[in-house]
Amino acid sequence: MVRTIRVCYFFLNVLILISLAMIIVLIETDIVPPQFSTRYSNRQVDVHPFMFPSRYGVYDNTSDDGSSRSKIPKIYHSDNDTFLPYVTPAMRNQYGGFQRVGGMPEVFVYSATFDRRVAPPGIKAVVISPVKLPKLTFHCVFTSPTSSAFHVNGDFKLIPEPKWNYTYRSGVVTCPLPRGVRPQTVSLVAPGVQEVLNLLPIRYPPRRPTYNLTRCYPAFHSTYNEVSSLISNIEISRVFGVEKFVFYNYDMNGTVSQILNQYQLEGIVEVRNWYLPIHHESIHYWGQLAVIHDCLFSQTGLSRFVLFADVDEFVIPRKTTSLIHLAESLLFDDSFTGKFFGALAFRNVFFPAILPETKQIFPQKYAAQAFNIFPLLHLTHAQVHSAYYRSKVLVIPEAIEFLWIHSVEKFKEKWIPRVVDGDVALLHHYRYVPSPDMKHPWDDDCLLLRYSSVIVSAVRRRYSRLTKLGIL
Repeated sequence: MVRTIRVCYFFLNVLILISLAMIIVLIETDIVPPQFSTRYSNRQVDVHPFMFPSRYGVYDNTSDDGSSRSKIPKIYHSDNDTFLPYVTPAMRNQYGGFQRVGGMPEVFVYSATFDRRVAPPGIKAVVISPVKLPKLTFHCVFTSPTSSAFHVNGDFKLIPEPKWNYTYRSGVVTCPLPRGVRPQTVSLVAPGVQEVLNLLPIRYPPRRPTYNLTRCYPAFHSTYNEVSSLISNIEISRVFGVEKFVFYNYDMNGTVSQILNQYQLEGIVEVRNWYLPIHHESIHYWGQLAVIHDCLFSQTGLSRFVLFADVDEFVIPRKTTSLIHLAESLLFDDSFTGKFFGALAFRNVFFPAILPETKQIFPQKYAAQAFNIFPLLHLTHAQVHSAYYRSKVLVIPEAIEFLWIHSVEKFKEKWIPRVVDGDVALLHHYRYVPSPDMKHPWDDDCLLLRYSSVIVSAVRRRYSRLTKLGIL
């Protein structure tokens, strides 16, 4: 009898444990009714009655392969055309590329790009928001000419940065999409708000990359007017393999604008408006982190590699004539197993342009002086800096979650960085202003003189073309 009681007691405990486990599973998968789920009350269904009262039906998109529904966005469909987003021309003219977020008068959104790297695939939108609003909730409203509007919850993350104490910060909103859905536009609004103040066309990358190497720059500001520096940077970068250049225009003079427009007509350059809707001193360096991530997202799937550097910086390979070949040899190195290289960090070295021009004689020196091709004229450099101190990076865009100015802040899983040895490539940084980190020992580097003929020829052709067009 005692043994029978013990056996029954044992099976009773097992049954209780199984029941508890099933309840937990049901709660976590949202199969139980809302009143029994602590997670369900924070999900999209809770905001549905307040945001779109009675006009919107709920469609819960289940997975075709039977996998968990927790990764599938809950979608709200609408057949009411009065909801379709509308942005007034006055608002567009006032803010240029930035648009307000409905219900968040101090938050602005810049762009939206399709990202197939996330699961499920979705849209990444670049925003700037006040530091005083660290936790924001967004709804992503999608529209398409062939279907009704629907929205999903957006996942907002601030881009990591030091404690700079600026009023504004940059962030990213990720909007998940169900399988097979490719909306044309997206708008961001606050929960409970029906007023839509922004309308963003969604950038979809091609199936195969169009470019091998794209270069992204910080925003041009303070009526940027350095014509010779700009042309030298573009043409020297092209000599070493850069195919596409992306610039952001906060403030540049008319001549620079015309030069970039001509490059743009030739398919070499893309210029994006960067008219900040806030005072530029309210955010770090004219919104540099937002610029970096907009360029990163836009090149994902479009370019195999992306280089981030300033207009006074050049990545110069020392053992090859092509940055593309350099990237392929270092990033696709089969001798390293377990993880994959997703970024190259180039060590910074200052070339103080405040020093006298080199006394080295080379055939194209007079032309280099005439066109002010300063990398051929200033060959003395300071001490090479250690890794990640003022470094700049070349990345595989698919490998990156968040970027920092001088390194990768966060990789996707299984990706790691690689520091490039100084004898393989260096980041030449030309400065006209003395800096305490221009340290001794000084040395001369004549490597670029090997390319002086091709560099001078490229710059001369560009000046000739711009002169014939009446730009210079």
